[in-house]
Amino acid sequence: MRRIGFLLSFILLTCAAPAPARSHPHIWIDAVATLVFAESKLTEVRIQWTFDDLFSSALRDQFDPNKTGKFDGKALADLKADAANGLKDFNWFTHLIVGGKKLTVAEGKDFSAAIEGDRVVYRFIVPVSPPVDPAATPVTLSLYDQSFYIDVALAKENPVRIEGTTPCKTKIVTDKGNPLYYGMFFPQRIDLTCK
Repeated sequence: MRRIGFLLSFILLTCAAPAPARSHPHIWIDAVATLVFAESKLTEVRIQWTFDDLFSSALRDQFDPNKTGKFDGKALADLKADAANGLKDFNWFTHLIVGGKKLTVAEGKDFSAAIEGDRVVYRFIVPVSPPVDPAATPVTLSLYDQSFYIDVALAKENPVRIEGTTPCKTKIVTDKGNPLYYGMFFPQRIDLTCK
C-alpha cells in the first residue's frame, strides 16, 4: 500500500483473513494504563501505546517526511482519523469490564500522537461514565487485539499507574480463561482489588 495511514485500515481487514495470513503479530505495541480516580471512583483510563521500531519508522516516513521530529496539525488530524476509523470496531483494543459488562469504547478521547526518540507514541483516554467504585463493583482491564495480528502487551516497566486517591491496588495476571490465537497466547489482565 502506498499510503500507510495508520495501516490499520489494511491490517484490521487482514484480521479476517485465514489463519496462515495472520500467523504472528505484525505490529507490536508496548502499552501503559493509568487508572484515574476521583473520590475513590474510577473516572477514566489513560492509555499510552508505544509502537515498535519498524511501524514507527513507517509512520514517521509518511507523516513527518521533512523529519521535523513531530507531527504537524494536518498529519496529526490524519493520524487521528485513521486511528478512529480503524479502531472503533475493535473497541480500541481496550477491554474494560465493569460489573461483568464490557465497556464500549467508541473513541479514544483526547487522542494525540508524538515522536519520542525513534518511536511513535499514541495517547488517548477511555472515560468511565458513570464513574465506578471498584470496592463495590468489580473492575478488570485488558489491552489486546483479539486476532493477535497486533501484539498489545503491557510495558515491562511501570505498566499500570494510579492517579488520585483510592484504597484499591492493581494486580497483573495471565488471563487463562481468554485464549488468543488458537490458545497459543493469553492476554494479561489488570485486576483491581480493594479493601
